[in-house]
Amino acid sequence: MTEFISEIKCVPHSDIDIFRALSDMSKLELVKDKIPETKIKSFEFDKDSCSFRVEPIGFVRFDIVERQPNKLIKLQSENLPFESTL
Repeated sequence: MTEFISEIKCVPHSDIDIFRALSDMSKLELVKDKIPETKIKSFEFDKDSCSFRVEPIGFVRFDIVERQPNKLIKLQSENLPFESTL
């Protein structure tokens, strides 16, 4: 199994503000028009999940599976040819 770990970055906002913005996927409505339809199609989301079609992969879904207020938002993928947790 291959594990990919990204670099740790510092965000110039409070933990509370970051959690509030990222823990509710329905807030993707604010950036939906910035996503090129040539890259992602059938983009849908609600409070706990988002889904979209990406070629050549196909339909992909991410669900929030764990929230720890002001600390953690864990996402699990569905319909990918590999397991992915963010």
